[in-house]
Amino acid sequence: EGGGGGGGSHDKQRAKRIASLEKKLKALDSKNRSLEQQRRRYEEREIEHRNLQSQLKNLRNLLQKTERENNVLHSKLGRGDYDKSTTKVLHMRFNPQKKAMMQKEQKQSQVLLEKIKELELKISSYEQAMVLAS
Repeated sequence: EGGGGGGGSHDKQRAKRIASLEKKLKALDSKNRSLEQQRRRYEEREIEHRNLQSQLKNLRNLLQKTERENNVLHSKLGRGDYDKSTTKVLHMRFNPQKKAMMQKEQKQSQVLLEKIKELELKISSYEQAMVLAS
């Protein structure tokens, strides 16, 4: 019977050990779920970061293309290029169309520059978030 009492003590120790291991396993499972959520958020931000970089590149290309087209049009306008057989030109001291076009182009350029700045800020914040997450 003395051996039976020792077996009960051994069973209690084993039960404590099992409970301790189960508690550790639950904590590790919880930590694993948290890390998995962080990993998913990081991957989502990484995808969004790549998309924003692509948008920024596209906007910069569009801005360059628009500026080139604008320069070509200004050079043609400055040279007075037009088809004289189909076009009559009225020279005015104050040309409201030219002023309106320049204002429109300036506004478009400003909008594109603001969008570029906005995207650069987003990219910067995502890059900082990625550095902090790693």
